[in-house]
Amino acid sequence: MSAIKPLLDLAAPAVACPYPYYAQLRQGPAVAYDADHNIYIVSHYADVININTRPQVFSNRNPMGPAITAALERLGRVLATRPASFQDRAMTVLRRGDVLFTADPPEHSRHRKILNKALTPTAIRGIEPKITEHCAGLLASIAFDTPTDLLPAFAIPAPVYSLASLLGVPVDRAADFFRWAGAINATIGTALDDEALLAAIEAQMEFWSYFEAQIEQRRKAPRDDLISAVTQALGDDGRPLTLNEMVGFCSQLVGAGADTTTKLIANTAYRLCTDLPLQSRLREDPALVPACLEEMLRLEPPVQGMFRVATQDFKLGQQVIPAGALVWSLYASANRDEAVFCRPDEIKLDRENLRSHLSFGHGPHSCIGASFARSVARIAIDALLRGSGSIELAQADFSPRFEPSYIMRGMNALPVRVSGPRRA
Repeated sequence: MSAIKPLLDLAAPAVACPYPYYAQLRQGPAVAYDADHNIYIVSHYADVININTRPQVFSNRNPMGPAITAALERLGRVLATRPASFQDRAMTVLRRGDVLFTADPPEHSRHRKILNKALTPTAIRGIEPKITEHCAGLLASIAFDTPTDLLPAFAIPAPVYSLASLLGVPVDRAADFFRWAGAINATIGTALDDEALLAAIEAQMEFWSYFEAQIEQRRKAPRDDLISAVTQALGDDGRPLTLNEMVGFCSQLVGAGADTTTKLIANTAYRLCTDLPLQSRLREDPALVPACLEEMLRLEPPVQGMFRVATQDFKLGQQVIPAGALVWSLYASANRDEAVFCRPDEIKLDRENLRSHLSFGHGPHSCIGASFARSVARIAIDALLRGSGSIELAQADFSPRFEPSYIMRGMNALPVRVSGPRRA
C-alpha cells in the first residue's frame, strides 16, 4: 500500500490533514506508485518542477485525474435521454472547454497568448477600488461580537463579487457564481453518485447559457471588461477564440478564481484566529499581509496537486513512468520539501524564497489568474484586519471539516467572532 492511498480513498484522517502522508512520501523515492489507483505520484520539489516543465512528455489533457475520467465515462449513461447538443456541451464544460490548463501546446500556447492580452495587470489594478469597496461592504454587514460563519459572510462573496466586476457582469448574480463554481469543481478529486453528477451538470449548463449570452452581447457591443477583451482578442494568426474556448476560459476563471480564492481567504483567517501573535503582527504592520498570504499558499494550497498523462516512457529517479500513465504532481508536498524550504511547517514572513511555492503551478501551465487571486486575497485580509479589533473562533473546540477531495482543500464552515475596531 502506498503512503498516499488513504487520501486517494478519501479516508477521514487523511482528508483532515494530508501533510504527514506527504512527508512519508518524501522519505521515499522520486516516484511512488499506488497500484490500487494506478497512479504515479511525484512529491519532491525538484521532481514536480521536472514534470511541469516537460509539456511534450507529460500532457495536460487530464489535469484533474481519475475522478474526471470516471465522470466522463458515466456521463453518457446519465445523459442518455438528453439531446446530442446538450451532451456535447456537458462534456465540454466538464473538460473545461479544452482550453488553457486542459490543453497542450501548440493550442495551449495560442490560448495563453490571446488571454494574456485580456487578463492584464492593468485590468486587475483597474478593479482594485471595486474589490476594496466590496470587502468593506461585506465587513460592514457582519454583526460585531456575534458568532458568524465567515465563509458565507465574507470569504465566499469577496472573490465572487470581485470576479463579477472583472468579467463585467452584475454582482447580483454572486450567488449563482458561487453555485456554478461549486458545480464546475464538483467532480475534482472526489466521487459523485449519478444524482449528484446530474445536478452538477445541470448547474454547469446554466453557466454555459449565461456566459454564451454574455459573450454574444460583447461581440455585438464591446465594453470595458474582461469578457469583451476575450471576445475581441486575436492570436498571431488573426483567429479569435471559438465559443467553446471562450466559455471554457470563463468556466476555468469562475471555477478557479472564485472557489480557490475563497479557500485561501478562509484558510488565512482560520490561521489568524489560531495564531494570535501572527494576527497582532499583521495588525501592527499591514505591509506583511502579502508575505503571510504567500506562506498560507505554501502551507495550505487550495489545489493540492494536478495530474499529467505521460506521452512516452520517462525515467525519473529509478522509476520508469510508462507511456499512458497518470502522474500526480503533488504541489502541497513540494511546498514542504525540506530540501527547499527551511523549517517548512512554520510560517516565516521573512522567508527568502517566499514565492518559490508551487501553489499556482509552475512552467507553461502556471496559473494565469495568480495576480488576480493575490490581489483579491490581499485586499480581503487587509480589510478584515483594518475593519475589526480582533477575529477569534466562536467555538473554543472548533476543528475545521474539509471537503472530501484529494485535490481541492477547503473547509466547509468557519464560525468566528469579530469585534469592532479599537478606538485610537
